[in-house]
Amino acid sequence: MRQRSRCLVFGQWAKTLWLTLGLFSSVIIGCSDPGKKKETTPRPANYENEQDTEDDGALAMKLTPEHVEEIQRVFNLGRIAVERCFQEFVNRKEDPELEGNLIVGVKIGLNPNPSKTWIFSISPKIKDDIFIQCVLEEAKKWSFPTWGKDMEFMSPKYDLLGL
Repeated sequence: MRQRSRCLVFGQWAKTLWLTLGLFSSVIIGCSDPGKKKETTPRPANYENEQDTEDDGALAMKLTPEHVEEIQRVFNLGRIAVERCFQEFVNRKEDPELEGNLIVGVKIGLNPNPSKTWIFSISPKIKDDIFIQCVLEEAKKWSFPTWGKDMEFMSPKYDLLGL
C-alpha cells in the first residue's frame, strides 16, 4: 500500500510538471514572432520602428555597422576634449580630488557636426556651468559620419579624475 501511494504522488507530480511545461511552452511559442529578428545592437536615443522616409526629396540612407563604428570612434576621440575641459575645471576649482562622470548627447546624421548637443547625465560634484559649456562647445566640433537622417546618440560614460 505504501509503494502504491508513492507511485500516485510521483505520478501526480509528473503530471503537474508536464502540464506546467506545456503551458509555458505554448506561451513562449505563441508570443514569439519567428519572422522577426532579435536586435542586439543598442538603438539610438530616438529610435522609431519606421521605414526610412524621404528628406528633402531624397531617400535617407540606412545607418550601417560602419557608421556605428565611426560614431564610436568619434566619441572615443572626443574623450580627449572632455578631459581637457575637466582639467580646466579642476584647475579653476583648485581641487585635484574632484572626480565624476558624464554622458554627452548629440543629434547627428544630416551633417558631420552635431545639430544639437546636450549633457545627458552628469555627477553632481562636477555640475558646473563653465565646465558644461566647454564640453558642449567641444562636442559641436566633433565630426561624425552622415547618412541623410538626424538621430540622437549618447556617448559612452566618461569617467573623469582630477589627479
